Amino acid sequence: MTESAPAAGAPSSSPSFSQRSAPSSGAPGPILRVTRAVLAHKRLVVCFWVVLTLVGMASAGSATKALKQKFSVPGKEGWVTNQRIARNFHGTGGNSAPLLAVVTLPPGQSASSRTVQAGLRGVEARLQRTLPGTRMAGFASTNSKTFLSRDGRTTFIVAYPPPDPKQAFNDNPNAAKKATAALKGVTIAGAPVHLTGFDALSVQSGGGNGPGVLLEALLGGFGAVLVLAFVFGSFLALVPMMMAIASILTTFLVVWGLTTITEVSPIVQFLIALIGLSRCRFPSCARSATGAC
Repeated sequence: MTESAPAAGAPSSSPSFSQRSAPSSGAPGPILRVTRAVLAHKRLVVCFWVVLTLVGMASAGSATKALKQKFSVPGKEGWVTNQRIARNFHGTGGNSAPLLAVVTLPPGQSASSRTVQAGLRGVEARLQRTLPGTRMAGFASTNSKTFLSRDGRTTFIVAYPPPDPKQAFNDNPNAAKKATAALKGVTIAGAPVHLTGFDALSVQSGGGNGPGVLLEALLGGFGAVLVLAFVFGSFLALVPMMMAIASILTTFLVVWGLTTITEVSPIVQFLIALIGLSRCRFPSCARSATGAC
């Protein structure tokens, strides 16, 4: 037998949707209590975060400078080898890139001639005076054909300057600038001496003067605002951007405090900007889930 439908106007015995979804009676959870407290003191909470963001903005530069400018992966083969090289050769080499002084002699000239040998030794002496403690090797000092091209006209000098403790990636742009200035106008048998290498090329291309992390975060944030403005189609796009700004700057403030008790890698600053800007994605995802885009 089948049950008959309830008569019109008669109360239904099954609970309604609102009754089924209503939470059970009892004390509110911690998240609900925090939410109610924040909503009850909206102005105080906003002022607190504004002040904290301004303090974080003022201290972001100091927090970046306080980071430990070193990268290491202890125990790995490459790290162990670099440590041994740096220890055995007074800090030079290892994970640091060398500078290369290169010269291509005119036709008819040979690197084995006395005039060219004297010129090569003069270049090594000039680099040693400019960068004291530099470890060098070249054809004039080793008489090894490893430093010669097949035609014997091109030769080079390998120079490992002492590391710069202020550089996070073991680069040494200051040494490259000094060496470039020292070799300016220097010739061997009428051929100019050129300086190359990772640091030298970086300095020549202006790679050492790139934007800072905060400027990069601002540029990324501007792009995020454009995307969110397209998604929301209103000034609501500024809300997640404001969340990201507060998150990034206050996190820099926390990191600055951590640097007083432990070493913090400089890669953390990039992660802060990346994770902070990623907060902008979640409101757009929620918006698209509702079918708005």
